[in-house]
Amino acid sequence: MAYVGTFVSAFAIMIFAAFAINVFSFFRLHRDLEYLTEQAVEYAAADGGTYSLDARINELCDELGLSAGSLEVSFEGSGFIAGLDGKVQYGDVIKISVSYATELRATGLLSVPVTVNCSASGLSEKYWKR
Repeated sequence: MAYVGTFVSAFAIMIFAAFAINVFSFFRLHRDLEYLTEQAVEYAAADGGTYSLDARINELCDELGLSAGSLEVSFEGSGFIAGLDGKVQYGDVIKISVSYATELRATGLLSVPVTVNCSASGLSEKYWKR
């Protein structure tokens, strides 16, 4: 009977350890997405808009080992200029929101779909003539 108790305890500890490792990787993913979002905002602010941001986001995804297909990016600018697609006037806010779809797995049998969201904002540093 003691062998069964030992086996059940060891099995429960292994399941808990696997779940803890996956939760740790979930927090690492959130930290990586925060880094990606902050770097994207810095790039967009220095460039004065979001018109050329796709290439930079792809570079960051490659750097962090993220799947660009699971990444959803949205932009908001308080002063998008009419006629100048994706350009934001000097001093206006650029906000970038990132969502990443992933799964939190406890074992090979159980997985919970999770969406990780991050957002950041900055001010445009470029003046656009009209």
